Amino acid sequence: MTAKERMVNRFDESMSGGWHGPSLYKLVENLGIEEAVDKPLPHRHTIWEILNHIVFWIDMVGQVLRGREHPKIGELDDWPPMGSTEREWTEAVAALKASHDDLKEAIFGFEKNFSENIHSEEFTYEWMIYGLCNHNIYHTGQIILLRISNP
Repeated sequence: MTAKERMVNRFDESMSGGWHGPSLYKLVENLGIEEAVDKPLPHRHTIWEILNHIVFWIDMVGQVLRGREHPKIGELDDWPPMGSTEREWTEAVAALKASHDDLKEAIFGFEKNFSENIHSEEFTYEWMIYGLCNHNIYHTGQIILLRISNP
């Protein structure tokens, strides 16, 4: 298995299932808007806000692999606002799948060495991709907690 195939497999597992528990897709694919916007835990993000945040970072990693300079953490608004309609929620879930497919394409199309540092950053492209996978799993856990906290 090539390095690219390993990264894509790990990314797929972070999205559609691994040993960590229910997949992100299974958690949101049949979720209604009422639960997506609910805040069963005060001062926490909604499922929809978390989904938008996940998509934001998947898209950002894809852009970096295609040559965009990696943004400084904290200089971005990486929590895009959620919408308010069922149609917008359906589009947000569809954006997750589109972003997933796009990042896989960006990984397979990447022509540099994954062990190279990203521009002036002190981490590699490989570290960024595996970090994104961990990020996805972390936020999937948050969604699980929100779903079981919802009466």
